[in-house]
Amino acid sequence: MAKITKLILFCILIISLFSRIYKLTSVPPALNQDEAVNGYDAYTLGISLKDHHGNFLPPMLESFGDWASPLITYVTVPFVKIFGLSLFSIRLVVVLLNIASVYLLFLLLNHLFKKPDIALLGTFLFSISPWHITSSRWAIPPNIVVFFLFLFLYTFFKALAIDKKKKSLWPFIISGLFAGLLTYSYPTMKLFVPIFVFALALIYLLRKKIIIPFVFLFSFAVLISPIYILTLTDSKYNARFNDVSGLGDKKATVSRYFDYFSPNFQFQKGDPDTMHQVPTIANSYLFLSFFFYLGILICLLGQFKIIKIKDIEPQTYTFLLAWLFLFPIAASITKDRNMLLRVIHGLPLVVIFSSLTFAYLWQIFKKQHTFIFITIIALFGLIGFGKYLKFYFTKYPDLVFKHFQYGTDQYSKFLLRNEDKFDKVIIDKNINQPYIYYLFYSRLKNPALISPKYVFGHIDSGIIQDLPTILNVNYKDIPRFRIYVNDSIWYVQQL
Repeated sequence: MAKITKLILFCILIISLFSRIYKLTSVPPALNQDEAVNGYDAYTLGISLKDHHGNFLPPMLESFGDWASPLITYVTVPFVKIFGLSLFSIRLVVVLLNIASVYLLFLLLNHLFKKPDIALLGTFLFSISPWHITSSRWAIPPNIVVFFLFLFLYTFFKALAIDKKKKSLWPFIISGLFAGLLTYSYPTMKLFVPIFVFALALIYLLRKKIIIPFVFLFSFAVLISPIYILTLTDSKYNARFNDVSGLGDKKATVSRYFDYFSPNFQFQKGDPDTMHQVPTIANSYLFLSFFFYLGILICLLGQFKIIKIKDIEPQTYTFLLAWLFLFPIAASITKDRNMLLRVIHGLPLVVIFSSLTFAYLWQIFKKQHTFIFITIIALFGLIGFGKYLKFYFTKYPDLVFKHFQYGTDQYSKFLLRNEDKFDKVIIDKNINQPYIYYLFYSRLKNPALISPKYVFGHIDSGIIQDLPTILNVNYKDIPRFRIYVNDSIWYVQQL
C-alpha cells in the first residue's frame, strides 16, 4: 500500500472516530432499554457466565418477553470487565467495531475493484454515511451487523486468495465460522446469511475440489446449529417473528421487497422511525443516487459481458447482484415497511455500487479528469456530511429523548443514593422496562438480590397529586420524571 494511500485512509479513520465518539454519552441523549439489557447481561455474563435470567451461556438472550440475538452482548463482556458497566463502555464497543468496518470496507473494495483510489473514495463516502454514523452510536444488536458481515466477506475472499497460492483448508474453516457468528447478530440474519453463504459457495467454490466447499459449509453449519435447533424446536423463540410476520399478504410482501430499492427509502425519506434515521436526511446522500442506480446497470451489463471493466473478475458482478437481490428478503416478509435495521446488511451497497460506477468512469476518462471528478464527489460528500452533523448534534437529541428514556439515570441514581430514606418505592410501570434500569445502575452482581423496597407497578394519580415532590427530572424545559414522597413510601412517575 502506497504511503499516500495509507495517509488518506488514516485520515478517513480519524474522521470516522470523531463522528462516532464525539458526545457519545449525550447523543443519543440517554440509555435505551435495549441498550440497558444488553449492558447488564454483559455484566452478569462476565461475573457468572449467566444472563440476568440465570441462563448459562445462552445462544439466545431472553429480553422483555422476546429472545434477542446474543452476539453484541458477548462482545460487550470484555469492555464491561475492563471499563465497568456504563453507557460509555457499552456504546464504545459499537463505535470501535464500526470504525473497523470502515477499514474492512476499504480492503473489500480494493479486492473487488483493484483500484486503491476508488477504494479510498468509496470508503470515505461510507465513513460519512448518515445511517452508518447514526447506527454506530448506540448499542443494540443490528448495529454490529455490518462489521461481522465485512469480516466474513474479507476472510472469505482472503481464503480464496490463499487457495490460489497454496492449498489450505483453515482459511475456509475460519471464514465459515465468521459467517456463523454473523447469524447470531440479528434475527434477519438467520434467513439472509444461510442463503448468502450458499450463493457465495455456488459462485466461488463450485469448481473447486469438493473438500473446500464442504469444510466451508460444515464449519458454518456447526456454529449455527444451536440457534436453529432452538428456533425450530421451541415456539417461544419465534414469538417476535410471529408478531411481525407479513407472509399472509403476498402482494404486500412483494411491494415491501421493492420498497428497499426505491429512491424514497435510500435517498429521500428513509426509515420513519427517528431512532434509526435522522429526519430530513435519508440513509445516503441524494447525489449518490445517480451513481448507485448506474452502478446496478453497469453490474448487469458486466454480468452479461456487454461491458468489461479492467481488473474486475467476472464473479464479482455475480457476487454483487446476489447480495443486492437477497438483502431485502428477510425484511420484506415482515409487515413493517422501510425498516432500516432489518436491511442494515444491504445499506453498504449504495457505496459499493457507486464505487463500481467510479471504477467504470476511471476506465473511460483521462486520469486528470478522473482526479477532478473524485474531488468534486468528495466535496459533495463533505457538504452533506456537514449538514448531517449539524442536525444530528443540535436537533436530533430533541427528537429522540423520549425514545431513549431520558431521565432514567437521574432518578435511578437518586434512589440508589437515598435507599436508607424509604421503605418502599413504587416506580411507574409506564416507564419502558423500569426494572432493567434499576439493575443497570445498581450493578447488582446477582439480579435475584433485587431489593424488596422496589415495586414496579401502577401509580394512582389520585394518591400522589397532593404529595410533596423531592425530585424533578426535566429534559431542558420538558418534565420527564417526578418523585413524590409519602413518609417512607416514594413514588416515581413518568410525566
